[in-house]
Amino acid sequence: MTLQQKMVKKINDFGGLDSIVNFLEKFKLTVKDEDRIYFNNIIDYFSLLFEQEVPVEQHAVTYKEATLKSIEVLNYYNDLKKSETLYFLINLIQFKLEAVSNIKGLAS
Repeated sequence: MTLQQKMVKKINDFGGLDSIVNFLEKFKLTVKDEDRIYFNNIIDYFSLLFEQEVPVEQHAVTYKEATLKSIEVLNYYNDLKKSETLYFLINLIQFKLEAVSNIKGLAS
């Protein structure tokens, strides 16, 4: 099973893409303007996982700093509002980074 397939399975097991996107669309209306881009990026990226083959491992390396910033923003809002969905997304994004870190570790 590819990393993309594992992530899609986790999303489906959590309740599906539509429920996550609906939550994020509503939630992003409550965040600071400068943070909305992170919520839009998360919506776009996870939607893309369901639409086409995505080089998830390569993206995790290439966009590591942006990914870490997304986790930081999600943590900030989760600390304020305690959301099961935000907590799930934080863990899912960390799962992606850890999976790539493990792959790189095996390759070296």
